[in-house]
Amino acid sequence: MFILGLNNDKDKKVAEYSKGMKVLLNFVRTLLNTPRILFLDEPTMGLDPKNSRIIKDIIKEFREKGGTVLLKTHPMHDVEELCAKVVFIAEDKTAEIDTPQNLKLKYGGRTLEVQYAENDKTLNTTFDLDTFGNNQEFPGHHPEQNGDNSSQQRNLS
Repeated sequence: MFILGLNNDKDKKVAEYSKGMKVLLNFVRTLLNTPRILFLDEPTMGLDPKNSRIIKDIIKEFREKGGTVLLKTHPMHDVEELCAKVVFIAEDKTAEIDTPQNLKLKYGGRTLEVQYAENDKTLNTTFDLDTFGNNQEFPGHHPEQNGDNSSQQRNLS
């Protein structure tokens, strides 16, 4: 409980815990009795980034020590970080089993997402990788490096 920041609240009734604190408490309960297998359902749901990171680090450490983790989750960034294999289930049937990397290569798009600041605003843009090298709208694009002698650059809006 100390690692997850619940030590100061150990004497509180669980009914007084916030949703995030209850998630952390349930996670602590899964580690009691030193299990060899963890069954986790959305372990980072409802957690702030700090506690989400702590939970993910504990899961990774558990796996590194030889434990098995069965994880049910929707955030694919958690899957990519925590899972060696992924099973997609559709209509109560196994639809696909593979590594996160292979599934990304098979189903992912050939795009690059860029987030940058301009005029005190945070902007997000997606670029197609197949035409990326010639894209005049890419932030920091320098036409003179691509054989274009004009010195004008387009600004993203």
